[in-house]
Amino acid sequence: GWASYNIARVFHRKFLSNNEQRTADYAFKYYEKSAKNKYARAQANLGFCHDIGLGTEKNSKEAKRWYGEAANQGNLVGQLNYAQKLLAEGIASDNREGILKARDWFKKAHGQDPGLKEAAYGIGLSYVKIPGAKEEDLGTARNWLLKAENHPKALFALGYLDEQQGRYGTAIELYKQAKAHGSLAAAYNLGRCREIGRGTVENKQEAMNEYLIAANRGHAMSQFAIGLLEYNQGNNTSDFIEAVKWWRLAEKNGSS
Repeated sequence: GWASYNIARVFHRKFLSNNEQRTADYAFKYYEKSAKNKYARAQANLGFCHDIGLGTEKNSKEAKRWYGEAANQGNLVGQLNYAQKLLAEGIASDNREGILKARDWFKKAHGQDPGLKEAAYGIGLSYVKIPGAKEEDLGTARNWLLKAENHPKALFALGYLDEQQGRYGTAIELYKQAKAHGSLAAAYNLGRCREIGRGTVENKQEAMNEYLIAANRGHAMSQFAIGLLEYNQGNNTSDFIEAVKWWRLAEKNGSS
């Protein structure tokens, strides 16, 4: 297992430099050989291959299975990625048990590395998204999200919590910080706040500017929002053509 893993790593690194499919195929082949010999690092990396389609077809179910195998052997990467899969599924299906299971795995990963911001963020999010979240859940969520420090998703989540609880001024400041760290969702929420005048003066042009930051990087909700602004403010054919252009982009990027 150890030998096969190291062969896979050589091919994986080579693929990252030359982007040749053949080297990706070999990386997958040797990760799989190592993983089947119960080598935990290979199991985590095999999950990653299935997750992104490296040397194989994308398969989220197989990715989750191999992350789980690695997690059960105490592999930190496996625990983190397995927890993320469980949390995403739990949130999508509003499954309390799934979210709680995800939280347990995030805590195991965080226990191995208390500085792991992604784990702290995952724990915090599990408290936010638990069905029927109570005030104490949101308080615990805030504490964990703060441990994630400048993690963009954590900053965004803190801003969202503040917005939901009526603290609009601090929400906007947190969205600004999250945007500065690369959060497209934060740029969208800043645009939405500026569009409706939440915690700031209503300014549709500034809203448009915020939406454009995220929309030009493929953020579907921002593309939809620009289309809606163009439509609502439109008064000639070219405005409506522009609205349709943005809505088609949003649809292409997954907006219903």
